[in-house]
Parts: sequence; structure tokens; C-alpha cells
Amino acid sequence: MGIWPVDFLLVEMRETVNTLRIKNTKMNTKELLSRYAAGQRNFIDVDLMAANLKNVNLSNINLSGAKLNGAKLNNANLTKANLTNVNLSGAKLGGARLSGANLTKADLSKTDLHTTNLSYAYLHEANFSSANMGNVDLMGANLTGANLNGASLIGANLTKANLALTDLTNVDLSDVNLSHAYLRGATMPDGTKHD
Repeated sequence: MGIWPVDFLLVEMRETVNTLRIKNTKMNTKELLSRYAAGQRNFIDVDLMAANLKNVNLSNINLSGAKLNGAKLNNANLTKANLTNVNLSGAKLGGARLSGANLTKADLSKTDLHTTNLSYAYLHEANFSSANMGNVDLMGANLTGANLNGASLIGANLTKANLALTDLTNVDLSDVNLSHAYLRGATMPDGTKHD
């Protein structure tokens, strides 16, 4: 017996109702993981401040606008997640996998991102000021207009990354791989503009 178009419509309507119910609500880790395991992926504007989400799989989740400041996401799988406008300030993301994720205008200030995989992530106008980004993988990432002022990028991989119009003021670029990176209009660590 096949699935009828009406069945798809009912699933989509149920997902929309669930999303509306959780908008702007505080949620604990257990509830989030339970709903995710049941197939829900939209958790827009949810409040997960200081949540412990270490080692969890949340690939393809939509957490746009969520409050995750101070959260522990070490070694979490957030591959292809929608994290637009998310507040991750002060969060711990060491070793997390965020390849292909969308972090447009996300606040990652003072975040610990050491050894995080952000390859091919979309980081347009994201705020990484004073973040620890040591040995982070940003290969092919789009950081157009991002703020990295005061961030530590020691040993980071920025191969083929788009850093156009990015603020790299006071950034430590020791041992950073910038091969084939696009830097037009970027503000360099010394304050000069790259041609």
C-alpha cells in the first residue's frame, strides 16, 4: 500500500503545529532529544541556554533563532543544521561537526570552537569575536562579512574559504592554511584592507 499525498500533508501540518508550540519556549535536553528521535526537526527560537548536548546527533536540525549561549555541544553532530541567528556566545563546541551548516548572523563570540569541523559551512556575517578557533576546519566555508576580531585561529584550515569583507583585526593567524582563500576587502590583523 502506497503513501497518499494526504498523508504527506498531515505529517507537514503536524510538524508545523509542533513548531508553533515550541517557539520561544524553554526546553530541556531530554525533551529536545525525544522530539528529535521522533522525527521532529524544527525547533525555531527555542531556549536551550546552558544545555548539555555533548556527543549528540542533531544533523539537519532547524534551531534558527535559538538561545544556546553557554551550551555544551562538544563532539555534537550538527551537520547541515540551520543555525541562522542563533546565540551560541560562550558555548563549548570543541570537536563538533558542523560541515554544511548554516550559521548566518549567528553569535559565536567567546565560543570555544577548537578542532570543530565547519567545512563548507555558511557563516555570512557571523560573529566570532574573541572565539577560540584553534585547529578549526573551515575549508570551503563562506565567511563573507564575518567578524573574527580578536579570535584565535592558530593552526586553522581556511583552504578555499571565502573571507571577503571579513574582519580579521587582531586575529592570530599563526600556522593558518590560507591557500586559495578569497580575501578581497578583508580587514587584516594589522588593520589594513586586503586588495
